[in-house]
Amino acid sequence: KLSNVIVLTGPPGVGKSAAAHACAMELDWSVFEIYPGIGKRSGKSIVSLVGDAARNHHLGRAKARDDTPPGDAGLATEPAPLDGSPPESLSHDAAVRTVRQSLFLFDEVDILFREDANFWPTLARLVAESRRPVILTCNDISLVPLEDLPIQAILEFEPCEPELACSYLQHLAQLNGLHLDCGVARAIYARSSRGPARQDCSRGDLRQAINILQFW
Repeated sequence: KLSNVIVLTGPPGVGKSAAAHACAMELDWSVFEIYPGIGKRSGKSIVSLVGDAARNHHLGRAKARDDTPPGDAGLATEPAPLDGSPPESLSHDAAVRTVRQSLFLFDEVDILFREDANFWPTLARLVAESRRPVILTCNDISLVPLEDLPIQAILEFEPCEPELACSYLQHLAQLNGLHLDCGVARAIYARSSRGPARQDCSRGDLRQAINILQFW
């Protein structure tokens, strides 16, 4: 039986959240993201943030139109085109009423504070009642109560290989009009590494490396 929850786990900066956003973008889905910096993630706060979104599988794209010129405010209809095609306003209204699939992204679920009381019971209830896919990200999966959630899959992310990371950094630099030597790119990636593995880049943090590159 398929469930609607997957867990992405791995050290910081390996692309867990970025992967979720990239997949959603490729599918033209919306991402409803709840992360530590959004404020309290207590049970009550999650219910307040999510609202009715959990019970609906689609997210409406309709937006209020307020582009009618003041002088035309009293007009109920627009003249029909002579070629018989639908008026532009009708086509526009049909377009803005389209809907998009959406998913929930709970970032860094292993980082909870005292004020985040009832986070896990509320999340378990949300998962059970929701019609949407739910993605959880964490650095330390031992802090996630896997037995309380209907987990479909656990995907483990590892730091990017130095050669691939350096190539990516060079490409980013080129897009911004900067020539970045391979040795410099490797030095930046090594600088982003964590712990004693700095010399061989084996624990590089690609997100941190990109931040360093911005100030290069």
